[in-house]
Amino acid sequence: MKLMNRILKLFLLVALFTGVIMTPTQNVFASKDIKVLLEGQEILFDVAPQIIEGRTLVPMRAIFEAIGLSVNWDNSSKVATGSNSNTTIIFSIGSNKAIVNNQEKILDVPASIIKGRTMVPLRFLSKNMDYNEAKMSPTSISGGYLLS
Repeated sequence: MKLMNRILKLFLLVALFTGVIMTPTQNVFASKDIKVLLEGQEILFDVAPQIIEGRTLVPMRAIFEAIGLSVNWDNSSKVATGSNSNTTIIFSIGSNKAIVNNQEKILDVPASIIKGRTMVPLRFLSKNMDYNEAKMSPTSISGGYLLS
């Protein structure tokens, strides 16, 4: 019986240790050094852009308004919408899907709420709004993005 208890304890310990090691983590890095330029003008954010799983997320309202989208936020469903006369983009918090002009598209990382702000993937947004995105070198503007 003692041998059985020891084997069970060892098994549980190994299972617990493996679960801790194997649990996926989400890497989040905030940097005030990340700058986003739109046609040469820096977009200022009240919450710093975040690097999540290698993707840059920026505050939705600031970037939407900078590129000419009106903003709507539905707090009950946690859905953010940006629209103008040509384009509508819908992000659901936590979902890896977005809707662009009634077409479902896959996100590399989902939109998230960080420090009370809805954060959306910059590359996805620039691509779907027909902006060219260029990552700036650290020597040019301390690591940032140029949308043109």
